[in-house]
Amino acid sequence: MEGDLPAMSLLPPTDGDVGLGWSLVDFHHLFTLPKRFVSEFADSAGTRIRIVPPYREHLAQAFARYFMRVGLPSPLQAFEKLGA
Repeated sequence: MEGDLPAMSLLPPTDGDVGLGWSLVDFHHLFTLPKRFVSEFADSAGTRIRIVPPYREHLAQAFARYFMRVGLPSPLQAFEKLGA
């Protein structure tokens, strides 16, 4: 069922010179860096792989769903019985 792993997101393979296969993003391990450092690094790095729309927006939305998720005391499937 879609959404069973909210801490993970799947990115499709890339075309071009690099040719990465499917990639899995795991939100369990987050790293933060100062924005200035990242901007300067990006400016000096030259050509690099980028996530293009709509995949960029899909990844951002998946992260937002994971980050704002409220920890429930029981699995969501337990609430399906209430709607019946």
